[in-house]
Amino acid sequence: MMGTPKEKFIDAGRVEFLARLEEFRGLAEADWPITVVYEHHGGDNTGLGYSQFARYVGKYIRKPAIRGIQQPTIPDEINIKVAAVD
Repeated sequence: MMGTPKEKFIDAGRVEFLARLEEFRGLAEADWPITVVYEHHGGDNTGLGYSQFARYVGKYIRKPAIRGIQQPTIPDEINIKVAAVD
C-alpha cells in the first residue's frame, strides 16, 4: 500500500522567511541588493520564489512610502541669470 504524498504547509515559505526576518533585515539595511540576499544568503532556501521573497521584503522590512509628501523633482521657478548682450 502506498502512502499519501506529504502535504506541504501552504504558508511554509512565509514562516521560513519570518523565522529569518532579522537576518534579512540586517542585510537589507546594510544596502545589500535583495537579489544578492536571495541568491547568496539563503533566501532561496525559504521555499519562496524570488518574486514572493521580494514582496515579503517590501511588506515586512522596507518602510512604506507616504504618498503625497514627495518632493517635486523640478522646481516651479527656475532663475537663470543671462549675461547682457552689447
